[in-house]
Amino acid sequence: MVESEKRAPRQKYKRRKVEPMPATVQTAVDRGRAFQHWLDSNDYFMSDFVKDSGISRAALSAYVSGELDIASMRQDTAERLLRTMGLSDTEAWQFFNIPEEKRATFRTFRPILGHGDEMKQVLEFPLKVPLQGVTTVPVGHMIRVNPARQLTGLVVTETQNGELYALPAEMAQGRGRILGQLVAAFYKQPDEA
Repeated sequence: MVESEKRAPRQKYKRRKVEPMPATVQTAVDRGRAFQHWLDSNDYFMSDFVKDSGISRAALSAYVSGELDIASMRQDTAERLLRTMGLSDTEAWQFFNIPEEKRATFRTFRPILGHGDEMKQVLEFPLKVPLQGVTTVPVGHMIRVNPARQLTGLVVTETQNGELYALPAEMAQGRGRILGQLVAAFYKQPDEA
């Protein structure tokens, strides 16, 4: 093989840096950092979130930076955000620490879990083994999986020996039984144990 014909080595999958979750969520900047943490933890790129939610990149960037406050979103924007994140209104109020006076507009008109008929298929269960891979969740915490979606985002795969892995869908093929797309992970607080 001629020197000029040598191919560059393939780049291995590299997990990106995860923005830490703020210790407390009180301000627009804190809510933006919490949203960035969610994006990073779910291996969701801004460009994909723009496509999936229909919220403009400029608006999402303003929310992430704290220039705009997530708590002050219009109702239709909040609905698109929560639908894409896979959170119920109550979960989002808690995650973003939405003040009581803002909850009248930061809400959706979806059924209890939201997302219409698709969410009726979502499974929520406590982990009896840890979730490993791109996103990790310890034993005893909860995950929510959508079995109707197995080809995009992070999917949960169960190996023959019962281990669970969260992997990008394209990497999960052939590694075990795909349970579905990882929609959310819920961590118990120490005082809830």
